[in-house]
Amino acid sequence: MKSSSCLDWNDLLLRDRFSKSDIKNYRYYGDLLLAKSPTEKALLMHQHNEWHSFYFEYGSRMYWFELDLDRYTRALDRITNTGTEVIQEWEAREKAVKESGCVTEIANCWLTPLYFQRSEPTDESWYYVKVNMPNRPAVKDTFTANQLTSSAEFKKRLLHIAKGLCIREYQTAG
Repeated sequence: MKSSSCLDWNDLLLRDRFSKSDIKNYRYYGDLLLAKSPTEKALLMHQHNEWHSFYFEYGSRMYWFELDLDRYTRALDRITNTGTEVIQEWEAREKAVKESGCVTEIANCWLTPLYFQRSEPTDESWYYVKVNMPNRPAVKDTFTANQLTSSAEFKKRLLHIAKGLCIREYQTAG
């Protein structure tokens, strides 16, 4: 018999220790992990959070999702006013999002900030970052504040520590 401090998620589920909202959230997290494509993951995130634009990770790559609200409105009007078949409101919204949402790869890596370190005597500081890449081992290295806040310096540093990466310039609409 396991002690209560050693219970894993399955033990808690079997003992009915999760609320309905907990189960709903954990199923959402599971769906995110099992998404078969970046687009599927973006649609799940949009449906859950109702965000119109956001970045996300899929397969150790960074993506950007953006919902074109004008296209969405037109698609929703067209879908709900076709008259050929009766569909639920949520189905119409889901179809409209699929038609008007755009997923763009903005980097073929995923960065995870690890920690910050400062040297008082030299007044220098560094941000330690882990860079995950598809089909390659992760790399950990430092970035200065200047390298993180300047697009050109960021690209140079990233290419220096993780050769072969590609960062795309991306401007959001608006």
